[in-house]
Amino acid sequence: MSKTPQTKAQRLSEYDVTVIFDASSSVTVKAASPEDAAHKAEELTNGNQILCHQCSDTLETGDAIGALVYKDGEFILDTSFQAMRIALLEAKVLNVEAERDQLRAQLAKAVAEEREACAKVAQDYSCQVGDAAWECAAAIRARSNT
Repeated sequence: MSKTPQTKAQRLSEYDVTVIFDASSSVTVKAASPEDAAHKAEELTNGNQILCHQCSDTLETGDAIGALVYKDGEFILDTSFQAMRIALLEAKVLNVEAERDQLRAQLAKAVAEEREACAKVAQDYSCQVGDAAWECAAAIRARSNT
């Protein structure tokens, strides 16, 4: 018994999909800081998005998700979730890098101290740099037994 091959149309399912678009509304506000300006602009524009009758059949507007703040044409602040998340992650990376550098410094100090201690022991027991390790160990044992 052979199977009948299915055509693409028979295998495809139908889906309802909502596509999320980014939209913006620009306003000019007076504020004490960029953060205050973003807050005031979000409050001012919240609920003021208007769509024509034809567009309202297929588009919806929602709440503000952030603000881009400019002063004299220069970008100075992004309060969107993505920008805040990126800033948080960048701060974490800087913290991890600082901790790594601190650990490297501590390790380098410990290694230097250990080398210095080993050199002192070797000097105390008359071991030379070229001596084999077993010769130094024998000299150290001989000295410690006396």
